[in-house]
Amino acid sequence: MNCREVQENLELFVLDGLSPDECRHIREHLVSCPDCRMEEQALRNTAERFRSSCKDVVGQGESFEKLRRHVYSEIDFVKERKISRYGVTLKVAAMLLGCLGFSLLICFYMQENNDGGKYCLCKPWQYAGVVPCRGGDAAYPLVRGENIFVLAGQDQHQRIVAIRKRTGDLLWRSAMGVTDYLNADDLRIFAWKHVTDGETALVALDQKTGKLLWQYSRKSLQESRRPSHLSLTKNGVCWTEGNRVFLVETQTGRLKWERQIDVKGPLSLPKENGDRIYIASNNALYAINGCDGRVTWRENYGEHKAAFSLPPVLACDKDKIVVGQVRIPGGGTIRCHDGSTGKFVWERKAGIILGLQTDGQHLFVRSNVLLALDPGTVSLEWEINI
Repeated sequence: MNCREVQENLELFVLDGLSPDECRHIREHLVSCPDCRMEEQALRNTAERFRSSCKDVVGQGESFEKLRRHVYSEIDFVKERKISRYGVTLKVAAMLLGCLGFSLLICFYMQENNDGGKYCLCKPWQYAGVVPCRGGDAAYPLVRGENIFVLAGQDQHQRIVAIRKRTGDLLWRSAMGVTDYLNADDLRIFAWKHVTDGETALVALDQKTGKLLWQYSRKSLQESRRPSHLSLTKNGVCWTEGNRVFLVETQTGRLKWERQIDVKGPLSLPKENGDRIYIASNNALYAINGCDGRVTWRENYGEHKAAFSLPPVLACDKDKIVVGQVRIPGGGTIRCHDGSTGKFVWERKAGIILGLQTDGQHLFVRSNVLLALDPGTVSLEWEINI
């Protein structure tokens, strides 16, 4: 065979679509022709990349066999026609065949997925050594894009671990030990780090590498008061500790403002809604300007005597702020306020309230039962005993 004849059949040769004699002639030519050998290698690399990109989509089974027979029938069709066109024509035909095969792969995947998920892009995996995150307000594990971020280890020697979501492969493990309360934006992971007795530090790590970007160190106000979960706002990372609220910039770790709230007892995790950050105590609800920390308004509930109080929980929904309070004795109470003025809207008794969430149409209350309430009328829509 000469170069023209070899290149006319090279695509079929790579796809194993030629007879044994034709393959033998091409191999003999490739031994002595570096140009054709280089083109043959390029075609093989392209075919291999295509196979690798599709290996997680299909496997063995009826649909795979259908696809295999269809692709090989197309190869036989091209072979039987023997369209003897030089260069561009055969390459275009090979590209069209590749596109057809890829389209069929996607179609079969979608069909099987809709029929019961027979083929799934994600394979089951597990990663050992992960520890739970304290408290119930944080979303944990953190899922950001294609990665998952969790804590592994014990006590103050825990490490932040980045795991590939699809495969469970370890991407990186933080060099420094952290305590808990993870949160993240699109670029950084935030967590608390124990420095010395009475001193903690808020750290920001690069999501891609796990390297330290900045550290904000500070003396704890009260040893018995641990910092709260971290809340991300438009202006920075916000948290409460004791009767104070803090906000630092996400890019630099510089303290932007600090505000003392004149209350006794625990404060809720800060929640942002619009331009305001809301904080609740067991006696009042506060609206704080997110830029400078000024208290915009305060709505008092009145004094309530209780032997023990859990930190309140908040949920924000457009124009409403919902506060869940727990006093022992006394039980739990859900209060709804107007987000602009703080004025009281409605109140409902509940059990030991652990969390509140809203999707705009429902208010979900997590306690000894899971409740779904209408946020406008406070009527019960459904209840599940958990």
